[in-house]
Amino acid sequence: VVQQPMDSFGNDGRFVAGRPTAISQPANPVMGILGAIIFSLIGCAVWILIGKLGYISYLGGIAMAFSTIFGYHLFGKRFDTLGLIISIVIVLVMVFVSNMFIYAWQIVSEPGIEEALLGYEGFFGVFFGLFDLMKEVDLYAGLEGLDSMTGSFIRDLVIGYIISGIATVAIGVSMLKKDR
Repeated sequence: VVQQPMDSFGNDGRFVAGRPTAISQPANPVMGILGAIIFSLIGCAVWILIGKLGYISYLGGIAMAFSTIFGYHLFGKRFDTLGLIISIVIVLVMVFVSNMFIYAWQIVSEPGIEEALLGYEGFFGVFFGLFDLMKEVDLYAGLEGLDSMTGSFIRDLVIGYIISGIATVAIGVSMLKKDR
């Protein structure tokens, strides 16, 4: 029999002023990472749908941040500073992947593009060869800077990072305060 430590009033910490308090569960960062990745796919879907309409919206950033943090908290049982850092990294990676998805979809859906996709078969061929294809499109069209496809991708990525970064930090800090 192991005796629980008690305070001077015979309270083992589960009751404060006669009311039960929540028993804090130990954090599980491995499961939290898994949950954050799975739930970030919801944010990716929102990001891609808004991006396919031709917009970069703060709603996509909020959806990405909220779903990632929610997934970490749900699977990890607790949200702490490590959870915030991991959530920020996952959100940044998923924004990058979502933008790649949008641009690959844009290239594949272009009418008559099959002849120009030398060696890139199907959507995933274009997805994994996206940066080479963007360079080829820029050279063929004679575009440079922000007018080029590569410049446009970088601009969208920076805007996405700013939007989703602010949303992740804001939601994450409020979750940290809530879980303490």
